[in-house]
Amino acid sequence: MSKFAVQWKLPVADWATAPYGSVSAVELAEIDPMTRRRLSSLSKATLAVAERCMQACGAARLVFSSQHGELGRTTQILEAIATQEPVSPTAFSLSVLNAMTGVSGIARNDRSAATAISSGAQSLGYALLEAYTQYRLDPGSPVVLVYGDERVPPMYGLNETGADAHEAIALVIQANASSYLECTMNAPGTRTEGKRFASHALAVRHTLTTREPASWSAVDTRDTADASITHVWHWRWLDGSQ
Repeated sequence: MSKFAVQWKLPVADWATAPYGSVSAVELAEIDPMTRRRLSSLSKATLAVAERCMQACGAARLVFSSQHGELGRTTQILEAIATQEPVSPTAFSLSVLNAMTGVSGIARNDRSAATAISSGAQSLGYALLEAYTQYRLDPGSPVVLVYGDERVPPMYGLNETGADAHEAIALVIQANASSYLECTMNAPGTRTEGKRFASHALAVRHTLTTREPASWSAVDTRDTADASITHVWHWRWLDGSQ
């Protein structure tokens, strides 16, 4: 047994994915056309999966997670500042991490609580823990978790071979679900269970689609000369009888 382990089970009533660049205007019909035209492919995909999940559960608390958020838009703002060009207020308002939650709440006229989380490469795992915590505080109200991340532009010099640069994902956490996603966060050195993946989101998606265990190791790369594993994450799918 590892030195420590944090484990929780999320009742998953539904889930959805959307590849970046594939979302149509029809899927975002509730959003004001002018705002919709200004959305990035990341925002469009995360809003689309959120809408698909919320159609089934109605009003819901929203937890949005992304490691880098609207980094492409933020980079454009920084470049404008560097060249002493004016920065668009709209571009700035859509660059913040919680922009997606605000656009979704306004479009749906939903005043439910919304949370935005960024925790490095472990953003998805900690967002799922946040979603579980919110669910346990009020099991009668569903929680929708949305995760999305675009690949970091080469100019930043980051080596992220496992970046989740192809699709957004959303899950509905609801009390009446008949199946569960079991999440375990262990200390380094723990034996991995199931297939190992290069990123957190790929591991979670594998478990959702195949119902097979998956794992991923979080690596602290802040000091590239001494990269070390910080946590080992495991995911299992459990049906109602388990």
